[in-house]
Amino acid sequence: ASLEKFFGSLHLSLHTLFRSISGGLDWSEAVGALAAIGTGWVYILSIYIGFVYFAVLNVMTGMFCHRAIREAERDQDLIVLDALKDRTKLKQALQSLFWQMDDNTNGEITLLELEHHFNDERARIVFKALEVGAVHAWTLFQSIDGD
Repeated sequence: ASLEKFFGSLHLSLHTLFRSISGGLDWSEAVGALAAIGTGWVYILSIYIGFVYFAVLNVMTGMFCHRAIREAERDQDLIVLDALKDRTKLKQALQSLFWQMDDNTNGEITLLELEHHFNDERARIVFKALEVGAVHAWTLFQSIDGD
């Protein structure tokens, strides 16, 4: 009766095979039905289950994981490129700001020039983008001061 239930037609056989690998049927039930007609059929079903689980499903999982890793690496590359672009923009903004702060155009910024321009709107925007407050601006000035 169980042989007829699981393997009574081509449709039922295919459905049983699919359910056996997808968790819809405990495949030991199908093996029990096949055991009634011979152990050779039990081995064939066991080989089928093993092949599908370990070969086909693992290959599909591996392909999915490989693609996901490749996309994550691509995302990481984009993050690095964006950081480099931001760094270049920041460097250009600082250079432009420092050129504007250099009142006597001698290529150097004095503490007086820094203090004079610190209340400048453009300077405050750049320093705010850098998350540099007044105390930190003084520290920045000291760290890049040549003498």
